[in-house]
Amino acid sequence: MYTVTLILPTDMTALEEKFAEVMADIVAEKLSHQELGVFIDKLEKLDKDEL
Repeated sequence: MYTVTLILPTDMTALEEKFAEVMADIVAEKLSHQELGVFIDKLEKLDKDEL
């Protein structure tokens, strides 16, 4: 069995922004242009708390 230790920064802003960029790239690769437009429209209608 392996042990992994993660040292995370106190300010997670940079890490959260990089994660958001990577996830956006993955979603953009998987969806067609039209599907991506629908997805973005749905996200814009949601409150931030629902995300």
